[in-house]
Amino acid sequence: MKASKKEMILSVALCLLPILLGLYMWNDLPDKVPTHFDLNNVPDGYSSKAFAVFGLPCFMAALDALCLFGLSSDPRAEKHSKFLDRMMLWFIPALGLVVTPLCLFAAVGKQVNISLFVQLLIGIVFIVVGNYLPKCRRNYTMGIKLPWTLNDDDNWNYTHRLGGFLWVICGVVMLVNAFIGSFWVLLAVILVAVFVPTVASYVYYRKHRVP
Repeated sequence: MKASKKEMILSVALCLLPILLGLYMWNDLPDKVPTHFDLNNVPDGYSSKAFAVFGLPCFMAALDALCLFGLSSDPRAEKHSKFLDRMMLWFIPALGLVVTPLCLFAAVGKQVNISLFVQLLIGIVFIVVGNYLPKCRRNYTMGIKLPWTLNDDDNWNYTHRLGGFLWVICGVVMLVNAFIGSFWVLLAVILVAVFVPTVASYVYYRKHRVP
């Protein structure tokens, strides 16, 4: 990964930034803070105030650090898409800076549509990543990593061209579904994005493998 140590430290630090907002709002927050919402923006999961203020940002920071460590340790890091590298550097901090404050605002009675924001963000990510997947060369940490894609450039390229096309379509559908709020559409998007490239890649492997 081409990011400097300063950039990676900044990326992790941004994940912790919502703690300051939580401390500012501490006295106004209830003992139980909604931290999970259904597609209709109805809270269906709660956590303690301490976990919402400290736990969520720390979890995002740990997840970000783990992802950045994996990317920077890849022996094939030079084959990564530079754009996707940069996107991975800032995606988790951006998600944390959106989700945690929205949970805190919802806890004090502010009208926020977390489901809308999250689905819009994920839809945009699907579209952007889908456009760059075909440009991602074979590596160990980024892309559709399956035994048969990692061992064959042709399979890798075929799978990522197909996956990129499908992810763009799924991203557009996700953007529309952000305003519809259908669980079944969301489930279909996930299944198509994950399983169709995997199955197609395996079929390609079976068809082209050497006896």
